[in-house]
Amino acid sequence: DDERLFPMYETVRWKIPVIFHMGDKRYDWSHPYRLRRLLELFPGLEVIAAHFGGYSMYETAYELLYDTDCVMDISSSMMFMEPGVAEKYINIYGAERMAYGTDYPLWDPVREVERFSQLNLTDDQFDQIFHKTAERVLNL
Repeated sequence: DDERLFPMYETVRWKIPVIFHMGDKRYDWSHPYRLRRLLELFPGLEVIAAHFGGYSMYETAYELLYDTDCVMDISSSMMFMEPGVAEKYINIYGAERMAYGTDYPLWDPVREVERFSQLNLTDDQFDQIFHKTAERVLNL
């Protein structure tokens, strides 16, 4: 939410999505409250929030971002979550707000897809997360 970037956000608003690395308790610069502020300042800015909106602070991310329309990317997150946590947030936010792979898998892509495939989701949820959300956000 650095004000020096505001002209860029104004330029890309309603044109292209912006992806943000989100959340890490060790640092303030990727805290979900910063994204919340940005979304309030720039309505119409299409945002993809990596790591369920807040790596290592999923509940805080939910509290701050649940009522926004940003998309959450789930890749490179599941290996750090307890069983059932990914499904919990997918069901809370809705699969239509989830994407996979926009914040490319940082780890072994084969293993990351295996982790994703092992989630307890419906076929419709898998399709939505694996490609339909990205197709919508990217106007494909």
